[in-house]
Amino acid sequence: MSMLQKSDRQLSREKLEERAFDMLYKHVVRTQQDAATRVDIPLSTFNHRLHGRPSRATARAKQQKLTIREEELVVERCYLRCLWGFPPVIFQVQRLAQDILQRRIPNEVLGKRWISNFYKRHPEVKSKFSKQMDYIRSIRGNDPKIIEDFFTSVRYSMLSLFSVYFTRLIEKMC
Repeated sequence: MSMLQKSDRQLSREKLEERAFDMLYKHVVRTQQDAATRVDIPLSTFNHRLHGRPSRATARAKQQKLTIREEELVVERCYLRCLWGFPPVIFQVQRLAQDILQRRIPNEVLGKRWISNFYKRHPEVKSKFSKQMDYIRSIRGNDPKIIEDFFTSVRYSMLSLFSVYFTRLIEKMC
């Protein structure tokens, strides 16, 4: 399940609760049970919201260092890196989250277990080893011809870069 589906479900549930509140306060229905039944939410949940108890997601969000939107940003960045072909490893995800946190609160650090808790909250984001890609890299990376061609291209690019640099340097001197 993706993060977007999860937040859409949470949003729709909150809208249903609001709709039940509106029906009760505008006297469309007479009782709390009727309001809860009409919008198809449990009566106990409706009563809890009516008396001020926040939802679990809202209560938990207050205890976390990153806001819900900041965590969604981390998830989006992970997906973006996967699309580019460079899925992030664990320390890169943690560093990204740390950077986002420090933009808002300087000198603040994430806890030791933040990354494992993040993966529990967002099971759709997991670090996986790409065995197929590692296999291809190991085969192609050991071919002497490919290695020689790579360093030849690096040598030519360095020579062309230095020749441009020295040409400009000589032009400035003259």
